[in-house]
Amino acid sequence: MLPAIDPDDCTVGAVDLKRLDLAVGGRGVGGLAAGRGRGDVRGQVNRRINFETANIDKTIGSALRQVEAIKRLEEEQGLETLPPSLQEMARWRKDNPELNLAELAAQMNLSKSAVNHRLRRLVEISESAAQVSSTASG
Repeated sequence: MLPAIDPDDCTVGAVDLKRLDLAVGGRGVGGLAAGRGRGDVRGQVNRRINFETANIDKTIGSALRQVEAIKRLEEEQGLETLPPSLQEMARWRKDNPELNLAELAAQMNLSKSAVNHRLRRLVEISESAAQVSSTASG
């Protein structure tokens, strides 16, 4: 609860209320508090947008790396050389690069962990094959 303010005395502690009113554009002290509330909400919205944008960027980056790895495997050794579970994963990722792991897992009736493991394995196999071929040609 705020202390009662004498209308003739325009100070509360060391704060000059007339100057404060001018500083906040005539909105008064209540307007300052309301503005702070809007600022807090705006800050929360901006943090949420930044978080979502970062997640989308991360998802897209991962999907692009995975699709590139799958294409490299396809060109260099063919997908038929892979175990059936990885062949299926490669086809799903190539056909659905826009899906995140959870969406891909739901479509395939697998756990998110299983999808992540299979995609990571595809990328590892592709990178190993690329290292072997660069060593052999260099």
